[in-house]
Amino acid sequence: MPTESFFPKLPIIVPTTQGIAFWWDIVGWVFQIVIMVTIIWLVTRWALNVEKEIGERATVRKSSSNSSVRRNPGS
Repeated sequence: MPTESFFPKLPIIVPTTQGIAFWWDIVGWVFQIVIMVTIIWLVTRWALNVEKEIGERATVRKSSSNSSVRRNPGS
């Protein structure tokens, strides 16, 4: 049976204890979850804004090409 636990440990040794308290593991996992959710949320917002801008540019180009009707120079 391995002596290492499944959960990662912080490399901090707290004096007068035999090891790191279990709540450090929970804090580490919560911190990672919060950071990863924040990164995913920011990247999603950025991607949606880029997609919206590209859609607006395509709409402007489409409407400007439809409005410019070629006329004969003699008319």
